[in-house]
Amino acid sequence: MAEENEKTAETAEDEKKTAPPPAEDGPDVKAMAAALKKANKEAETTRLKLKQYEDRDKTEMDKAAEKATEAEQRALTAERSLLQYRVAAEKNLPAKLATRLTGDTEAEMAADADELLAELGPRNSVTPKVPAGPREGQPAGEDMNSLIRERMRR
Repeated sequence: MAEENEKTAETAEDEKKTAPPPAEDGPDVKAMAAALKKANKEAETTRLKLKQYEDRDKTEMDKAAEKATEAEQRALTAERSLLQYRVAAEKNLPAKLATRLTGDTEAEMAADADELLAELGPRNSVTPKVPAGPREGQPAGEDMNSLIRERMRR
């Protein structure tokens, strides 16, 4: 019986070794599975590279869009500030108050400047006169210049 088992084991091994290759007409399932696995792995690698490339470009595009938006915002702010100062100058409004002007157009800002001036009341644009000579109540000859001259003589 031991001999039969040995012969059967040997016969099975021989059959595996001498098994005819699959017919050329029929597909080799193992080879196809391996090729498919390899192709899927290569496709996944390619997809990952493409995604990285797209994300890199997307990031650069997002950065460029963000910079453009910031530049547009700064330009709008500068134009608004210029318009405020221009209207304030035309209405003789102090420069300190120019940034308080509201409105989106020059006409709206001009109307706001008129309202602000009305609230402030009339401005005295005349500068006070400063006497050039001695102050009232001071004896003549005791102004600052004469005091300095006298001090220099000593």
